[in-house]
Amino acid sequence: MSGPKPALDDDRLMSLVELALAQPPSGRDIYVRSACGDNPELIDAVRRYVAWEERMDGFLLRPLFPAPDIEHRLEPGDLLAGRFRIVRALNEGGMGIVYEAVDEKLERRVAIKCAKAGFRKRLSPEVRHASEISHRNVCKIHELHTAVTGRGEVDFITMQLLEGETLFTRLRGGRLPESQARSIARQLCAGLAEAHRHRVIHGDLKSNNVILAPDADGTERAVITDFGLARGPAANAARGAAESLEAGGAPDYMAPELWKGEKASAASDVYALGVLLCELATGKRPFGPDVALEERLASPPPAIHPKWDAVLSRCLAPDPAKRFRDAAEVAKALDPPRPQRWWLTAAAALVLSLVAAWVTYDRATAPKESWRLAVMPVEALSPDTLNIASDLSSKVAGTLRHINGGRVAGLSIVPPEKAQSVSDATHIVRATISRQNGKLLIQATIGDKRSSVNVGERTLVYGPGDERYAPVALAGVVTATLNLPPLTVPSVNSRAAKNYWDGVWYTRQNSTLDKAIQCLRQAVQEDPDSALTWAALAEAQWFEYHFSRDQAWRDRARDSLQEAEARNPDVALAHRVEGYIQYTEGFRSQAEAEFKRAITLQPRDAIAHIWLGKTYEDDNRLDDALASFLKGSEVEPSYFKPYFNVGSFYNNRAYYRESSKQLEKSVLLAPNEADPHFALGEVYMNLGRFHDAENELRDAIRLSETPTALHTLGVDLIYEHRNQEAVEYITRALKLGPERYLWWMTLGMAERQLGLSEQSTRAYNRAFELAEAETRKNPKDGYTRSKMAYLLARLGNRQRAESEIAQALQLTPSNAEVRSTAAETYEALAEREETLKILSSSTDEVIADLSRWPEVAELQNDPRFQQLLIARQIK
Repeated sequence: MSGPKPALDDDRLMSLVELALAQPPSGRDIYVRSACGDNPELIDAVRRYVAWEERMDGFLLRPLFPAPDIEHRLEPGDLLAGRFRIVRALNEGGMGIVYEAVDEKLERRVAIKCAKAGFRKRLSPEVRHASEISHRNVCKIHELHTAVTGRGEVDFITMQLLEGETLFTRLRGGRLPESQARSIARQLCAGLAEAHRHRVIHGDLKSNNVILAPDADGTERAVITDFGLARGPAANAARGAAESLEAGGAPDYMAPELWKGEKASAASDVYALGVLLCELATGKRPFGPDVALEERLASPPPAIHPKWDAVLSRCLAPDPAKRFRDAAEVAKALDPPRPQRWWLTAAAALVLSLVAAWVTYDRATAPKESWRLAVMPVEALSPDTLNIASDLSSKVAGTLRHINGGRVAGLSIVPPEKAQSVSDATHIVRATISRQNGKLLIQATIGDKRSSVNVGERTLVYGPGDERYAPVALAGVVTATLNLPPLTVPSVNSRAAKNYWDGVWYTRQNSTLDKAIQCLRQAVQEDPDSALTWAALAEAQWFEYHFSRDQAWRDRARDSLQEAEARNPDVALAHRVEGYIQYTEGFRSQAEAEFKRAITLQPRDAIAHIWLGKTYEDDNRLDDALASFLKGSEVEPSYFKPYFNVGSFYNNRAYYRESSKQLEKSVLLAPNEADPHFALGEVYMNLGRFHDAENELRDAIRLSETPTALHTLGVDLIYEHRNQEAVEYITRALKLGPERYLWWMTLGMAERQLGLSEQSTRAYNRAFELAEAETRKNPKDGYTRSKMAYLLARLGNRQRAESEIAQALQLTPSNAEVRSTAAETYEALAEREETLKILSSSTDEVIADLSRWPEVAELQNDPRFQQLLIARQIK
């Protein structure tokens, strides 16, 4: 029986077609074979579309609704949306035109970018996300509009008006001086890091999208632009290949994975940033025009400049996994160590070695630096905020005087009335205030004047009258950014105290989140002025999202966190919640920084240690992860979660006995929590203690019936040769859903053991459909690919099963589960020699598990397998 045929990813297919068409005709087939790898069906499909497109003379690349022969232009004096008076056209690109205009409502000059006819849909939701970014190195996007003109509707965005030349133009004049190149590089990293912090991907970063704008103080500011018109990488290449020199050379900035049709990501932005850094260092791009595309896809560029090579080699790595995770990491790598920053290195080392004793501010040695913070007057961005800005300026300065440098630095504050005349300030504190959708937005930035880089930024949002919280909040921005001792945080008031502390306790248990949210909502009503009540509510709401994956809870958590940070962003609870959000969004370096600050502020709270450990574990920093988990159990020895996470860490690495000891402690401390019972049941299964596993899993189901627990109990029952019961539990799991390919696969196994061949085949087919969909999302997932191989073997597709298991072993050669599944696959294919070959280089745990698994009963009776058990001393 042949297995299901693979389905091609339409988005990737059409992206590859566009990218192929961007190549010169003679190089298209070479590109297709290079980008598609060893996927003959994908190669054939791309070739067919390319050939058809060549015959149809560019049909695919034309807009669905083509522009008229004469593009309607806005003229000086035109009024757009009853508000924006056009001054002049500034620039024109392939899909849009930029104008200078005056916003007559807010009385300010702005830039307007209009989509050309046929490209209205290119103004994407990404613009809305980008509008949340306020950073001196990112062109500020104000709003997205639609206006009706005499020629129909026009979509446009309003944004900050910048004056200056592009980096592309500057570089045409030759290589830049080292100091200037370094300054621009740091600023580009800072701007892109802020975009990544807001989970915004640029996707088209290049020298033509960087403006070098003069500041009022005579310095120069590098500003990243063009988060406006949405373009996929394929569209960039198709346009840029023909306009490379004039348009800034878009294809040269494209990461190898984009040429393979994958989506833009923080990693592809880092690659483009690497190209910019190379231009800043040498005046040239990393690859010359004579370097073939296939070489770019597979090889990093040669060494370029001794002072930049370490950074460039990681930015420009062909494999995105080997690059810096985001622009914030690039910034750290670029900034050379300074003697005066000794305390930063010391602090980082202390946090990394979490098993060492905690050293607080008071225990540190005396500061070796002196800092002067110049507090600039709060700037009103609209006439209706002038009075508020003036009032805030004095109040902010008064609050900041209460900050002390502790053991970090000797600190002096320069008030607004003197700030503009101070020349020896080390840091500049700026804030702007504006109105948007009925709310006040205060944008705070902390600049390090010595490096000309913004080191911190925060947007604070206030409802009517709530701006009274701003002085303390701005002080919190300063202390958090500069790692200074925080201002004293007032306790929750007496009315809210009981609900607050009850809610905090309930949040620490997985099973009582509903009670936590109920208590903390009441606490917020009783003390709405407290950052603590809002942050605690945000944490409970985020954990509700974490367990349910209901996006509404994530949005509620964000809203509550915004309220907390508007009161004081530098409290441990707020940093923890910000860390959870960054972690979930994949921004690990930002999450790490948030958890470390939470630990600094509240070192004896285990939760931040646990989540810092999770962040390290995801980054494959395993020693640091384990140390962080163990630190959690050290600071809170009576709390179940640190032991749970240490046990899970050991279980994930097949240290089952060590894992069981930790999880038994967790169960003892929290007998009414389902998760420790479930985790311990899994470990007992791995140890072959199936009866003990059954008891723990039944306890977990009694406390909280989840589909995962039901399925795992079904697997345990298969081990116990109780297949009919296994079918019942796995079927219950599938009914609760959402369905998983692994559940269908184990259902098929149990039904096969019962001799139900028709039902088993049906289950295997459904499992294969779901597994194949997973591999389309992540072709490098060796685990899922190994399961596909097993399913193909059971469905009778020998050739493809052999191909898939070979790929799985190549992708993840040391993964125990993949090797175990490989052995099962070869058994299903009746290839005993291959099975034994795999097992000869597998761990004892893999061999021990297969010695108990009913699916490979014939293998267990093979004298060679029995001899292997004896040789390994496996009982």
